[in-house]
Amino acid sequence: ASRPADGVRPSFVQLNLQRAVQKLLPRPLQNTPVFSEMLLGGLWMVDVAFPELRAALEIDGEQHYVRELSTMSKRELGSMALKRRHLERLEWVVIRLDVADVEKHKTKAARNEFLRLSVIAPLEARARALGRM
Repeated sequence: ASRPADGVRPSFVQLNLQRAVQKLLPRPLQNTPVFSEMLLGGLWMVDVAFPELRAALEIDGEQHYVRELSTMSKRELGSMALKRRHLERLEWVVIRLDVADVEKHKTKAARNEFLRLSVIAPLEARARALGRM
């Protein structure tokens, strides 16, 4: 159950990934409130927030990166790095999910396993660290 802040609507990809993540949450975390497009720290909008865990999921498409021309490797934009560092200083865990990495997994089972490793495992670790699991 997510409600957009300030009329900002999550993208189709964000909504699908958020739903997939919510379905994969272990039972102790299934009642954790989840919000799309939540404003944190008075400055930053995050794609998906788990406020009780102080965890944010950022679903990053190509527009969040710059490419190194010599190696064609991706590097996060400076504004995205600043946002991540600021949220971490506010003691939020920021989990970054690259859409291109998700799309490499062609079957539902492969995508779910990737999401378990990339998103669910860090959320579980955070919940354990906070004594919520």
